[in-house]
Amino acid sequence: MIDPNAVARARRALGRQLAKYRRAAGLNQHQLAPHTHYGRSTIANVEVGRQNVPRRFWERADATLGAGGSLVSQYDELTSLVQQQRREIAEASANYPVASNEQVIPVPTRRDVFGYLGAGLTSAGLQQIAARWPAGLPRVVHALEATRHAELRDSATLENLSTLIDHYKRTFRSTPPAGLYGEILGVRLHAGSLINSAVKAKSGPELMVAAGWLSNLLALVTHDLDDRAASLVWCADAERCAGEARHPELAGWAAQTRVLMSFYGGQAKDAVAHAQRGQRHAPLGTVAHAKLLTQEMRAWALLGNADKVGATRRRADEAIARLPGDAPTRGAFSISLTDDPPYTATSLLLLGLYQDAAEAARRVIAAFYGLAGEGRGAHPSGFACTYLVLALAQAGLGKLDEAYAAGSLALDAPRRVRPAPDDGSFS
Repeated sequence: MIDPNAVARARRALGRQLAKYRRAAGLNQHQLAPHTHYGRSTIANVEVGRQNVPRRFWERADATLGAGGSLVSQYDELTSLVQQQRREIAEASANYPVASNEQVIPVPTRRDVFGYLGAGLTSAGLQQIAARWPAGLPRVVHALEATRHAELRDSATLENLSTLIDHYKRTFRSTPPAGLYGEILGVRLHAGSLINSAVKAKSGPELMVAAGWLSNLLALVTHDLDDRAASLVWCADAERCAGEARHPELAGWAAQTRVLMSFYGGQAKDAVAHAQRGQRHAPLGTVAHAKLLTQEMRAWALLGNADKVGATRRRADEAIARLPGDAPTRGAFSISLTDDPPYTATSLLLLGLYQDAAEAARRVIAAFYGLAGEGRGAHPSGFACTYLVLALAQAGLGKLDEAYAAGSLALDAPRRVRPAPDDGSFS
């Protein structure tokens, strides 16, 4: 078995190497940041082993600092170590007996949500909340408890949470929200109990980041379930985690969910304000910053301001051009990359430019789903949303047969789709 602390030690060692090469090159963290397409805070977190970054970051840093491939080589060794440890953890988890838990866990009430944030930060609170599920906590929480080591600095705990968060991010858009909430909530409660126990441990900031991502996921799920109050609570919690962990992109994604709530509630000015505030949190070069610009563009379209739409679209194009090559393009906290920024078709539709909106929607369909719809399974909500925009655009052009055909495809989606605000604008 791998030493459970080996990954954390290797990550800190790699961070120290980055700092050494940076200082040798005569650069401070602010000066290095633009070369990696990340912010200064990311450089600082990476140098102390607090934040994971993709291989593209290390390739750019290696080339900028003249490390001769040393940084990339060490990153590859770290990746191999992480993968081996995850395989061993998975094998151990497979042998851990838990009761069957196939049914969908009931979505907690709004009152429960407020109680979870208080009681859930202690082990006693976790046990208390477990009693509210008829079949007990989700089996994923049993797996987390089974693989949890006594030492809270143990990197295996963090790697387990990181693996789960990546899984939820990838599968979020293809999974019905009612089945997701109970499971993610259980994992969030588990992370909260660890934070309370690790206040003075070095793993505290990493656990806070994990809790922030889980709260952001819960904010999105409750938004999809039409529970605005619960979603606002989870947004606030994600922002709190972002502040304590000094992880500004987390706050940017929480602002993204606030934008969604305002936009779909027909509160376009609030949507613009939340989008602009989120951009101040999430630095240029992050997916959150680019996505917030596209959300701002769509909100300006709802206000009917074509000039602002055009200006914001140009800024979104520039932000997308600054994204790393491995920026996520599927699932939660991602951005779809085509010839147009996301929400271009919806923005054109809201401005009454039906022909342009239909053409933009077709470009998205051709890029992601295929003319026969063969790609709908990977992102069913995106597929349905795009076809619904196309249907509304065709209806605006008076092409009712084409509108009916596109709308019928949209209605096959397993998730609720809302390309336009819930204010009767398109009734």
